[in-house]
Amino acid sequence: PKDFGFNGRNKRPPRDPFNAVLSLGYTILASECTFTCMEHGLDPYISFLHELDFGRESLSCDLVEPFRTEIDKFSLNLFLEKKLTVHNFSTTEQGCFMNKEGRIIFYPAFEKLRGGLRKRISNYLLEIIHEMESASQGA
Repeated sequence: PKDFGFNGRNKRPPRDPFNAVLSLGYTILASECTFTCMEHGLDPYISFLHELDFGRESLSCDLVEPFRTEIDKFSLNLFLEKKLTVHNFSTTEQGCFMNKEGRIIFYPAFEKLRGGLRKRISNYLLEIIHEMESASQGA
């Protein structure tokens, strides 16, 4: 909807409600990826696609990419189903932020997505581990 002021992706800080939800969703997704890396004994800072950068969990950034569309769909549905509205956000010079009422809606909805997402991230990571092991045995 036009009243959301969405004109494309923006971040750090997000400037409209949709970008605020995307940023929060991507942040949680990255945390899930980091957790899954550590759970499988991998260092989340060493990656394949993203360059090493001080303090950045580059492998987690790699793992986020195939799952971004899950966050996109989730975020879009929150607005299309009118679970979140402009009244769940406040916009200041510092950016657009979800208020308490919005968070009460967002987090339980995200929790429903999280379980399946965590399993899919784990399975994806296990495939990568298997390929790495196969490649190292063939070398």
